Amino acid sequence: MFDTSVKTTFEYCSVCEAEHTMLDGGDIYDCWVYYRMNVEDEETKRKREERVEVWDKENKVWSNKSSGQTSLW
Repeated sequence: MFDTSVKTTFEYCSVCEAEHTMLDGGDIYDCWVYYRMNVEDEETKRKREERVEVWDKENKVWSNKSSGQTSLW
């Protein structure tokens, strides 16, 4: 009856001068996602991911996402 499929469209962005998806008319976060997924080099991605910490609900501590080490905070 109704077509519920999502259609991804790409638009030119005047902020970053690239063509990428935009939500609700475009936002700087759309540019950020595009840059991280398509432009940023692997070394920078790796360094950023090394700093990510997740909350361990069981032990109630912050731990490093990639190594599992407990944070000193």
